[in-house]
Amino acid sequence: MRNAKTAIILTLSTFVLAASQSPALAREKAQDYRSLSALITDCASVQQDIPRLECYDSLSTELVKQHDVEPELDKLPEDIGGGQFDTRPKREELSRGLVVSCKKSLDKKWFFIFESGQVWKQVNADNRRYNYKGCNFKVTVKKDGFGYKMQIDGQDREIRIKRYK
Repeated sequence: MRNAKTAIILTLSTFVLAASQSPALAREKAQDYRSLSALITDCASVQQDIPRLECYDSLSTELVKQHDVEPELDKLPEDIGGGQFDTRPKREELSRGLVVSCKKSLDKKWFFIFESGQVWKQVNADNRRYNYKGCNFKVTVKKDGFGYKMQIDGQDREIRIKRYK
């Protein structure tokens, strides 16, 4: 039993040494074996960790070279995760309007009455004192992921609003 293990180890070490020295010699040694299962069994029978791993490494390297297989990463399918991503540029929803009246509510938020009759209320927690008396200005209302924002023409500040009526 011990002689058989020694013979296998010597054979495998010769195979590993040949694989590390020259690919042509490694191919020649690999063709000496009758089947892939015999090669794997030989590698599995090696007791020491490092020589066993070297045996597997050289075996896989040689098999890849023999079959001209290029290891490549599989590409994920485009519909994974629930569907394809929309790569088209997003079109921002903008609306123009004229605010004709502003009124302050009891909670110190502003109501904005538009020329069309729509009423929008300020919803952001902005406690700064803004005076919208004499409201008669043009605004741009745009939608984002959280609701609507209103920007008064000529100002940089945006006010988060919600449709009231």
